[in-house]
Amino acid sequence: MRPQPPSGRRRSTVRSFAFVALSAALTVSAVAGCGGVHGIPIDSTATQIAQTVCPKAYKCCMASQLTGNDQAGTDEPSCETMTTSAFEQDLETIQASQDQKRANFDDTKLQACLAVIRSADCDTLDVTNHLAGIPGCETFVDPLVAVGGSCSQDYECIDGWCQPPADMSGGDGTCQPHAQPGASCATASCESGLACDLGGDSICVPVGAIGAACTDLLQCASSNCAIPSGAASGVCAAATDPQCFYASGCDAAGGGRPGPGTALLLAAFVLTALWRARPRSG
Repeated sequence: MRPQPPSGRRRSTVRSFAFVALSAALTVSAVAGCGGVHGIPIDSTATQIAQTVCPKAYKCCMASQLTGNDQAGTDEPSCETMTTSAFEQDLETIQASQDQKRANFDDTKLQACLAVIRSADCDTLDVTNHLAGIPGCETFVDPLVAVGGSCSQDYECIDGWCQPPADMSGGDGTCQPHAQPGASCATASCESGLACDLGGDSICVPVGAIGAACTDLLQCASSNCAIPSGAASGVCAAATDPQCFYASGCDAAGGGRPGPGTALLLAAFVLTALWRARPRSG
């Protein structure tokens, strides 16, 4: 479930993370040593996520579907080890945002997501290829920075994305509003539910249902744009391959379409959407 990075082609979905309720008593105000005045219980939370996601992943997905996500490992035990480690890093980044009062970790949302994963059957989970795409797992981070404010992660921005500094110095960026339908996405992030049409004039276009016109797979909710041989455009068609909810690296930390300035440090992950929360490299 963590925030995601700059790629005009990346579909909306926040890091993001999304994930298992082992304890109803888990709260944001944690034990000393976890960081911050209101510390996130990083170790136990990351373990909860892994112990929820990995058993379902190896029950609902084929091994070949999991190879694109390095956090999935090669079997359930290695999946738990690698997923725990990855989310510890994500949560440390979220803790840093929380310490700066730029975002808040919401354990209630996380626990609700984990409960969904635990109770859902494979057909329900495998309607998406990323954790943040599971309904209810879009994000577990609440943004606190308004447009124009300083930021370092997309998930810190209220209804927007984090544009890096013009000099690419690695310092703070600025929260910017999402580009709307018909607006340029050459240097901006499209609003949720829109895709950046790189095959045309790099403008934000609605994500289409089956039968909608398309020139790029990201313009289709099914991620399948059927273009006849020799043609420049086609129509959105049903997905051709089975889905696996843990096949890619989109998490649920922040939700929303990644901005072009977001650094992509992961190749795979939560729940969408989230895209993974990760340190920005500049």
